[in-house]
Amino acid sequence: MLVIQIRPQIVKPVGLFLPNREVRITVLATADLHGGVPVKLAEYVQAEKRKDKDVILVDAGDFYDGDNGDPSSIAMRQWFQIYAFNPGLQRRTPPIVSAMAGLGYDAVVLGNHEFVANDRDSLGELLLDFTDYSIPVLSANLYTHLGSYKVNYITPYIIKNVETDQGVVKVGILGLTIKEVGEAQGQRELMDLPQYQGALELTDIVQEVNSKKWPEAMRYNGADIVIAVVHAGEESENSKNPGNRIKALAESTDGIDAIVAAHTHVNIPEHKYKNRSGQTVIVTQPGRYGEYVSKISFSLVKKKERWEVVDKNSLTHKI
Repeated sequence: MLVIQIRPQIVKPVGLFLPNREVRITVLATADLHGGVPVKLAEYVQAEKRKDKDVILVDAGDFYDGDNGDPSSIAMRQWFQIYAFNPGLQRRTPPIVSAMAGLGYDAVVLGNHEFVANDRDSLGELLLDFTDYSIPVLSANLYTHLGSYKVNYITPYIIKNVETDQGVVKVGILGLTIKEVGEAQGQRELMDLPQYQGALELTDIVQEVNSKKWPEAMRYNGADIVIAVVHAGEESENSKNPGNRIKALAESTDGIDAIVAAHTHVNIPEHKYKNRSGQTVIVTQPGRYGEYVSKISFSLVKKKERWEVVDKNSLTHKI
């Protein structure tokens, strides 16, 4: 009797055999939390991360002080009452920093309230608080002076590696902050505030990006996607805050795929603009107080050993 022996074959996931298979990258963004992370916001982020462990989470600033009307900000108000007026006390980590670390933020950007509610020393302590949790604090247009040289005070951008079944996608996150941080007449720009005079300076966000060519530098250093996370509004409606220039940034700068806006407390699911090269730049803004979370989705395929964004969209999820 003839016996035919059939060897079992190991079947690998079909996706490994498909060239140019799309991969998806998801970015969640908050802004203007003003003192606390609401429970429902935390639950939404955690649910998204359970669905996709590689979700990127960023914040566009103004997380540090204020009252967002949610119980989550009570701990921060109590912290201020203890430490803001008792500089001799050994400082404890601000509750908002611990809360953001617990959610696993990948980067945060400085807003105007982070400056107004601090002086240079306490701002430095806040930066160290985030460093303790390995959370980068970004602002590419924040400068200090070393002799006759103007140098970046904190990290301008990061590039995060995201593992996919088709290889690593490098996501660049650029931070920027509106230059008008103050509210008082004659003290609106950072360099006009007494506690920062001669020490720190914020430049115009559009001039900064176009002169320093940050997106180009990020692409050179390997970024496949570039997201600008900016504490500034879409357009300036009055002379008080002429730095609300997100629309101008989108239209005048090549190399940015998406922008997260902030500062003006409005909800923008998705606006689309064309940059100088005619490519689409999407803008989203997640309102205020954790009432919304922006969700940006990218689809990419690999062409000639480089990732190419073939589709992108954004929305805001109401919490």
